[in-house]
Amino acid sequence: MNHYELLTVLPGTLTEDEVPAFIEKVKGELKAQGATDIAVDDQGKTRLTYPMRHIRYGYYHVYTFAFEPEQINELQAKIRLTTEFLRVLLTTFSPEKRDKDKAQRARMASHKSVARGAIERKDVEDDFLEPDTKTAVLPPETKEEASIKEVSMEDIDKKLDELLDQDIK
Repeated sequence: MNHYELLTVLPGTLTEDEVPAFIEKVKGELKAQGATDIAVDDQGKTRLTYPMRHIRYGYYHVYTFAFEPEQINELQAKIRLTTEFLRVLLTTFSPEKRDKDKAQRARMASHKSVARGAIERKDVEDDFLEPDTKTAVLPPETKEEASIKEVSMEDIDKKLDELLDQDIK
């Protein structure tokens, strides 16, 4: 069995009381088709990026489940026949990759918050600051981060002065 993730968008014109009926309808359809380990993540009501059918808001729900890959086309066809949904997206899903991605995002968020706090606060430990530039320095975790060049405020000021002088002349 493979793991799958189903994203559904219900129209925001529905009331809060009508939404659980659609959730149960989808879960029932998944169970009837033979899906196991069904989990529903209610993402809530959110403004859509662009209107769909003249509707600006939608209720997002993410279903994760295990299913036989031979029958996935039949399941996808049945779910897409539900006309109440604004959008339906079915993708493969890897629980191990999700956990790894969550851990990496948490690590990156903690690095960013440390760097942001180090620049904004004056009472920062010396471990995070370079003495000549007073900017936060963290060890690079990936190749992409290692390629980012550190620039001090003095260098930025000098470059800005040069550009402004060129504009005046």
